[in-house]
Amino acid sequence: MYVALLFLIGIFKVSCQSFCKSSAENVGFKVATFCQNSVASGSSAIIDGYAAHGTDTDKTCPCSATVSIPNNGTSSLAFSAFFSLHPQYNGCGSSIDVRVNNSGQSTRIRCTIAGSISVNNGDNVLIDLKKESSPEDTRYCMKLQFSDPTATLTVKCNGENVPVPPTQSASTATTTTTVLTQPSITSSNRTAALSTSTLSSTILQK
Repeated sequence: MYVALLFLIGIFKVSCQSFCKSSAENVGFKVATFCQNSVASGSSAIIDGYAAHGTDTDKTCPCSATVSIPNNGTSSLAFSAFFSLHPQYNGCGSSIDVRVNNSGQSTRIRCTIAGSISVNNGDNVLIDLKKESSPEDTRYCMKLQFSDPTATLTVKCNGENVPVPPTQSASTATTTTTVLTQPSITSSNRTAALSTSTLSSTILQK
């Protein structure tokens, strides 16, 4: 019975992690998170917007990336959807603004992640997630990748821990340090969650 309870707790913890973050970390990527104090560095990095989806975070969540290229070089910095994780439909109600602070070069990503910018050694790239209108879908799993394999970047995002979404109970919030949202919630998922909750209560009563 005790083993079964631990198993259910393990399932609950996995389900509350961001799908973007867990998927990226499973294959070795460093992940920074929009709307949370977080850092990721390397030759490539992931910025996770899933944690901000369906929560009462700020309307604008800033991140910045500091670029390092040997010999004062230049490189293209490309943006793509890791594992094809992005809203990818018109009217998602959010965008990501990217601007190179040194040169003023900028681009806007809205609902579908694509594009690239040219960066130099020492550039600071500002990357802001913006909630613009309903449904404020921020489920972006944004991969940053240089064309120059020797280039590296350090991504820093600002914000507090994401508050518990309205659909989560107070007792659920105390089981983990930070509760993150899943990619989507369907009626079948809700039914499964209720079944898990009922099973957990039955085990505890025994």
